[in-house]
Amino acid sequence: MLQRYEKDIREIDSYKDTIEIIDYKTGANSISQRQAQKDLQLSIYALAATSIPEFPFNRAPEKVKLSLYYFDTPSVITTTRTRKELSQARKTIEDFKKQIEESDFKCSGNILCKSCEYKLLCKSD
Repeated sequence: MLQRYEKDIREIDSYKDTIEIIDYKTGANSISQRQAQKDLQLSIYALAATSIPEFPFNRAPEKVKLSLYYFDTPSVITTTRTRKELSQARKTIEDFKKQIEESDFKCSGNILCKSCEYKLLCKSD
């Protein structure tokens, strides 16, 4: 089975007091407008654009446009985030961080472990 991997290219355009973060996508599978509104990757871009104090960032949420440009379809999906949505995204990220910190990452002992790239770090032997 042939798998196609997406290659991402990002750009930031500045228009007076607004910025647009553009994520160019290859691949035929674009997300819907509804999915874009909830997409964590786009929320992370918005968090950066509203939190980093250097130019061109440090913008209010309403001054940050988030766009996905799909080459293969071709289509463009643009969305924004509110302060409340950014707060929720920050909470989601903190929850993931907590789950990772509390995980034990215990080795399964699976036959695939013999060729695991992390075998040198594994304490299952």
